[in-house]
Amino acid sequence: RSMARLILIDDSPIVLKVLQHELAERGHTVQEFQDARQALFLIQKTPPDAVIVDYNMPGMNGVQFHARLREGGVQNLPVIFLSVLDSKDYAAELPADPRVRFLKKPAGPDLIGAALAELLNAGPGQGPAEKAKIPAG
Repeated sequence: RSMARLILIDDSPIVLKVLQHELAERGHTVQEFQDARQALFLIQKTPPDAVIVDYNMPGMNGVQFHARLREGGVQNLPVIFLSVLDSKDYAAELPADPRVRFLKKPAGPDLIGAALAELLNAGPGQGPAEKAKIPAG
């Protein structure tokens, strides 16, 4: 199976280092950013296969990052949110998006790997939410 090109965004250098190491060990190529704005700039030039972003960051949080990403025309890029918060505490801030998953920190490489596999194998706009909307017959 082919490994993914990932962008990892978290304001904590420790979280970045641990996740980068765990994901690289699984064969993924990982670029790290502490600043969501810098990551956005790169993504619009060279989109990765998926983005893993912290929800709670100074400057631009994960929800704002997601909104800017979609406004910027990057519609099908899978985004995995990581947060110490339960997703129910912030998921409502996001429009429904089949290309998004929410994981609670500390999410290990198995959980992240499973979410990545699900998102990357779904194909554009074919996450579970999309499939549910297609009327039968």
